[in-house]
Amino acid sequence: MKHFMKYLVIVAVVLGLSGCAAQTRTSTPDVTAIATVKGMGLMRGQLFDQANQPLANRTVRLATLYGEGATQAYIADDSGGIGGVTDASGSFAIANIPPGKYVVLVVLREGVSMALMQKNSTERIIEIKPDALFDLGPASITIPQ
Repeated sequence: MKHFMKYLVIVAVVLGLSGCAAQTRTSTPDVTAIATVKGMGLMRGQLFDQANQPLANRTVRLATLYGEGATQAYIADDSGGIGGVTDASGSFAIANIPPGKYVVLVVLREGVSMALMQKNSTERIIEIKPDALFDLGPASITIPQ
């Protein structure tokens, strides 16, 4: 009886661990579980490199856009501020973003960031609205070799 109980415990542990390992995320994060502050925005997306491989474990930062029209500027600061980290599938979610216009930066290594670009080679500008989700969707970034 003692050996049977030990066997039963081992089987339960193995089944529990195999169930955990089988769970992988292949889409953008479920943002409904993220606690948000009233009046703030929420953003999610999924990042890929030029070979269409997910950018895993990359820091994503939002750089505030200042100015209007042709005189817009942002500061590419990857040392802090609003941001998050991608998971194994390249997915990320950022909560409690103050409403405003931003440029999405991907940190390549310490001190080096790249902005998400549009097809016309200008930075992609996003607008976060109060109490709303901005879904970036899948986005690609060309990482220099």
